[in-house]
Parts: sequence; structure tokens; C-alpha cells
Amino acid sequence: MPLCDGSYFMANNKSDKALLYVIGAFVVLLTGGFAYKKYIDMRMSGANGGDAFLFMGMVFVGIIAVIGIAGGFIYYYMIPEGRNIHKGLKNLKKKEPISMPEAQTAVESEKLNHDEEIQRQETELKRQREELFSLLSSYAKTTFRKVLSPSQIDALNSNIRKFAEGDDDIVGVETTKSEFVTPIDLYHFAWNIAIRLIANDKTRKFRICTASFVKDTFQITLADHAVTTIASKLTTTDGKYSLRRVMPDGELTAHVFPGTEDLAIKSD
Repeated sequence: MPLCDGSYFMANNKSDKALLYVIGAFVVLLTGGFAYKKYIDMRMSGANGGDAFLFMGMVFVGIIAVIGIAGGFIYYYMIPEGRNIHKGLKNLKKKEPISMPEAQTAVESEKLNHDEEIQRQETELKRQREELFSLLSSYAKTTFRKVLSPSQIDALNSNIRKFAEGDDDIVGVETTKSEFVTPIDLYHFAWNIAIRLIANDKTRKFRICTASFVKDTFQITLADHAVTTIASKLTTTDGKYSLRRVMPDGELTAHVFPGTEDLAIKSD
């Protein structure tokens, strides 16, 4: 009954290996015998033992090398199985180069993936930025809605965006000085905005930029306050104020200035 599970071929392969071992051992034995005979011949002819032994070794190694080379040539180039092995070795050593169209396609695909990743990151950063602007806009509106009119609040939010983008074209939003808002309230408000927008911007001096922003925005209330003074007191707690600083990981909520609790929201 023929074997279909490969055991026949495995057994046949083992037999071939055993036969090769026997042939190899026989060749080594014959070569050794021949070399030893040459050793005896040299000794009989009067050569010293060292020279005779060296000659024997050379004969033995030479014959084995010739037989090995000849056998390898016959196996790899004349026997079908050997030719297949030789072809496989050549394929391993020499990798077929990628054709130009394939290489160009691979480069273009990699560049496309890179561009898509950059675009994705830029889109995500823009989304986060707009989300932050929305938060700050809501904070400004709900904090000053009983002090400033809607158009003034719009100007305030426009200033916040300009400040974030490094635009120095900041406009004043006040028409009169509020009796409910103190300079320190404005210091703290500006700090709450700036710490979320430019704290990690190494190209800008945080305190000076923040002080300039709040002074230019609230020009009437801070008319007598120098930028350097504001910069040094952005986080001060000495003096009259009600609006407190909120750390970056804290939640910005609407602030109600004392005395405005019962006031209506201002209109234009």
C-alpha cells in the first residue's frame, strides 16, 4: 500500500543520508590508507619522520579537497536536486532589485501617508485651538456681560484671539471706567487667559506680553498703570479684588463682580 503521509520520502531521505555517510567514511579511509602508504614509502627511501609525516598530511588533505570539490560540482550542477538547492542559495544571496515604477510607487505612498499624518495632526491642533477659544470667549462673555455691552465683549474676544496669534493690534474696549471692576481683577483675568494661550510659547515674554494685552484692552481703568508694574503684579493678592486666578487645570467659570448681582445684562 503506498504511503501518502510523507513517511516513505522521509525514510528514503534517511537512507540517502546514511549512504552518503558510508561513502564519505570509505573515501576518508581509502585516502588515509593511501597517504599512510606514501609515508611508509618515504621512510623506506630514507626520509626523516617529520618530513614523511608532513608529506602524508599534505597528500591526505589534497586528496580530500579534490574529492570534495569534484563531488560538490557534480551534486550542485549535474544532479537535479542539487541544482535546485544551488538555485535557492543564489536567490538568497542576490535579491531581485525593485523596479523603478515599484520603487517610485513605494516612495509616493510613504510621502502620502506622511502628508496625511501631518494634515491629521494640524487638523487636531486646530480643533483643540478653536475649542480653547470657545471656552475663553464664553468665560469673557459671562464674566463681563453686566459690565460691558455685547459689542464691547466682541471686541474683547477679538483681542484675545489677536493676543494668542501675536497680533499687536489690540483695541480698547472701555468707554467708561467701571465702578465694579478693580485693576487687580483685570490683572487676574488677563493671567487666566494668557496662562492657557502663551505659557508654552518660548518666543514671548509671558508677563510683559500679558501686561501689554490687558493694558491696551482696558485703557481707561489701567491708564495710570505702567506695563512693567502690571507685569510684576499679575498674580498679586495685595489690594482689592474679587476675581481670582484659576490654575490651568482648573475650570473657568463665570465671575460675578460684587454689586452687579441684581443688574441686568448690558445691551448695546
